Parts: sequence; C-alpha cells; structure tokens
Amino acid sequence: MAAIYSPLELTKQAFREESDYLRISSPLFSALAHSCADDDDIAGLVSVARPGQPIVLLLCVVQYLLFRSSQEKLARYFPSVTETPGPSSEAFPAFREFCLDRRDEVMDLLSRRTVNTNLVEKASSLMPGMRYISRIAGEPLTLLEICCSAGMNLMFDEYRYDYGPFGQVGIENSPVKLKCKVIGTGRPPVDAIPRIKERVGVDLVKMDPASPLDRLWMEAVLYPEWNVERERLRAALSIRTQRSVRTLIGDALEVVPSLLEELPGTLCVLLSYCLGQWSAAAKTELDEMLRRWSRHRDIHRLDVDMLHNESPQTVRGRLAKLASSGILLRQKSFPSRIEHTWYAKEQAKAQLLAHGDGFGVWIDWRASDS
Repeated sequence: MAAIYSPLELTKQAFREESDYLRISSPLFSALAHSCADDDDIAGLVSVARPGQPIVLLLCVVQYLLFRSSQEKLARYFPSVTETPGPSSEAFPAFREFCLDRRDEVMDLLSRRTVNTNLVEKASSLMPGMRYISRIAGEPLTLLEICCSAGMNLMFDEYRYDYGPFGQVGIENSPVKLKCKVIGTGRPPVDAIPRIKERVGVDLVKMDPASPLDRLWMEAVLYPEWNVERERLRAALSIRTQRSVRTLIGDALEVVPSLLEELPGTLCVLLSYCLGQWSAAAKTELDEMLRRWSRHRDIHRLDVDMLHNESPQTVRGRLAKLASSGILLRQKSFPSRIEHTWYAKEQAKAQLLAHGDGFGVWIDWRASDS
C-alpha cells in the first residue's frame, strides 16, 4: 500500500527538494529551504498559497518585505540588500523570527502573489525560436504569451542581441543588451528580428510595470545573489513602461479561446518557464484546445522550459560542448529546452529547436535551417 502523507509532510518534502534544486543557483535560498523543511511552524505558512505555486514563493515574499524594510536583522544575510552578507548557514534563526513576527503580512502575500518568471536574459532563447517560426509561417507575427508576468518577453524586439560570430541584431542603442554564445554545430536563425503585428499577454494576476510595488515584487522573485539580472530587469521595465500591451487576467484555459478566434495574422503562443506550475490535466487541456482551434487556423507554439530527467550521457555531452566553447561552469545555470509545436488541422507536430541557458549565456541549436 502506498504511503499517505499529510499536507504538512508534503510541504516539508517540497522544501527539501527545493533546497537541492537551489544549491547552485542560490546558496542562501537553498540553506533557508533546507531549514524550513524541519520547522512545522514555518512550513505551515505556505498552506495559504494558490494551488500549484512553488515552495520558493515563501522565500520571495520574505525578500520582498526586506526590500521594503532593509533595516531588519535578517537583511544582513541577503546579497540583494547588503554588499557584505553574513554566512547563509547562519541565516535561518533570523528568518524564522522574521516570518513569525510578521506572520499575518507574510501569509497575506502568500495568498495573493505568484512566482513570476522575470529573467530578461531568456529572450536570447526566445528570439531565435520566433525567427524560426517567422521563416516558415511568414510575418508579421502575432504574439500571445501565457503567464506573461509584466510582458518583458513580449518586448523582445526592443532588445539588442550579440551571438558572437553569428552576428548582432536588434535595437543598437537598447538599454537591454544580451550576449549569447552559440555552442555545438547548429546555426541558429539570428539574421533578423521578426516583425510583430500585435502582442497580448495572459496571466493569473495583474503585474503593472509602472507600479512601484509590482516592480519591487518582480525584483524579489529573482534570487538574492542575482544582482546583475536585477539591474537588467530594471532596464527592461524602463522599455516596457513606454509601451502599451494588452493584458488579460484570468485562467488561461478560460481566457485563451476567445483570443484564438480574434487575433489576426500568424499566431505564435509563447510559454516560458511556467508549465511547471500547471497540473498534468491542465497541460493536456491546453494542448487539446490548441488542436481543436487549429481546425480554423494554424497555431505555432514556442515553449522554453527546464530540462528534466536527462541521462548522464546527455549531461556529459553538454558539459563537453561548454568546455570546448570556453564557457566555465557557473554558480547559476538553467539548462532548458526550446521547442516548437505546429498545430494544423487538429494535428500537432512538435520539434526540438535547441537547448539553451535560462540566463542567456549559451544556445545549442538543433533544428535544421528552415
């Protein structure tokens, strides 16, 4: 008989898994998550979070509150708040005290906020994928992003990209400059930025790029050690606030069908690092919805998401490519897959386009030249 675990036990196990996952990307959040897994009072706080939200939400909430009140004792351990942080291994007692002293405020934010993906650098992976789609389907593209946060992905054509010997492309004087090294033997389509006809975002909660509190939340979702990425986010938000983007708030499975009917032109549906918060049933429902609507029009879907369950041989192959390209193993890295799915006449044809890094450092293009 399978073991039956209480919700609290499942939450504590999720903290343990998150601690292992964050070990490279954020030593501070990793240490805090490890200690949360052994503390019933702290682990119990996340019971009020929306279904599907990752356990790291609690850590982001605390960082957000520290940004608003940086004189707290806990702030001395956060690289995002102080230039000389204390040892991560010593932070939990102050973290526990902070959470329990501000329990009501912490739980209120846990119930309202969601983890948004605000790494601007991932545009280095999205851009070649959208250029690939524009080559085979025509321009201009109409972009529909599910789980869009404040819409920085939708502004991808306002950035400047440097792919080394493969060229530079985009707005030359853009405040957002992204540098990405091509590894492997494939040649990514980075000759031009696709023209965009319309851009629409869908998300569960509203993120206003002009709101100081929403901007602060977007910074808080970036891990404490990611100060360079935080500066780049601010630059992207300066672009975003100058552009009006239509955004609909609600469950994507309920909101998207009407958009599939009305949006013009070559439709590209974007999903980047968000399906990890979806149930298996919801993922299947999205796929079936896009299949049904492809009776009326072709739909192109571009997914960028974490690589999971890789074989040791695949990992060794990637590490060899990185080493031969002179890319050092870094403290943080999000190896990801970039996949295109073409829906037409209720059929779906999926193709792996590339592997890439969530921080935009490298891309390994796999698809044949369109």
